[in-house]
Amino acid sequence: MFFKFGKSAKPAAVKPPKQFDASAKIERRPLFVVGTGRCGTHFLEAIMREDPSILALHTDRVNAEADSFLRYGLWYKLPIDLEPARDFRRRLILSAQEEGRSYFEANAYMAVAAAELHQWYGANLIQLVRRPQDVVNSHLVKGWYEENYPRGDAALLPGFPPEMIAWIEGFPAWRNMVWLVGVASGMLAAVLLALRLKPAGPLFLVSLLCMVVGLVVHDLGMADGLTKYKPHDLAIIAGLIVVQALLWRYSARAAKAGVLR
Repeated sequence: MFFKFGKSAKPAAVKPPKQFDASAKIERRPLFVVGTGRCGTHFLEAIMREDPSILALHTDRVNAEADSFLRYGLWYKLPIDLEPARDFRRRLILSAQEEGRSYFEANAYMAVAAAELHQWYGANLIQLVRRPQDVVNSHLVKGWYEENYPRGDAALLPGFPPEMIAWIEGFPAWRNMVWLVGVASGMLAAVLLALRLKPAGPLFLVSLLCMVVGLVVHDLGMADGLTKYKPHDLAIIAGLIVVQALLWRYSARAAKAGVLR
């Protein structure tokens, strides 16, 4: 068989698989290729994709973000729920089986979940191992290490880079007090809302105003936060403000309707 790699467009991400009854059985044992990363998983997936009797997927066609988190959680032995990951791939495997195809996945992220893959699906596994120096060099060439994240204790989870710590430590006292009041009032408001008490509404408003003043007025407006925060940080800030606004609005309407006493 002759393969023409690189001639076709990159395959699209796999569509969310349909639900299957809990009694559905996996009759075609799936094959997972795991490894160190930068070790040939793309190449193997490209070969297997040429066979129409195989549903062949790579990391970036499944759910790379979720798999990255899964690897992170398993590596650090965090208390995470594995059921969503187990169910999602079960549905992919059963979908392929329903089409008369075998399931193949090349995914270096799943190396730390090899035992779970075998336990869940009776999967066959291929472990790819590449010389560590070559793995690191390949990542280096791709720009993975352009940012400097110094580590003091490799046994601990990585924290903020020094530049970010210095920026935060340079906040004026009033900014820190605003943040403290905002967090405290938000927590107290949540407790009062659970108890169905009217003061929850005003406290949510105080928390909302503190977040706007601290995160938006100071951090973004006065402290050049747009150059410090990353896009996901800005998304979190926006999410916090929106949630607080919704909680305040809900509390005000609940108090007006007599739900809160």
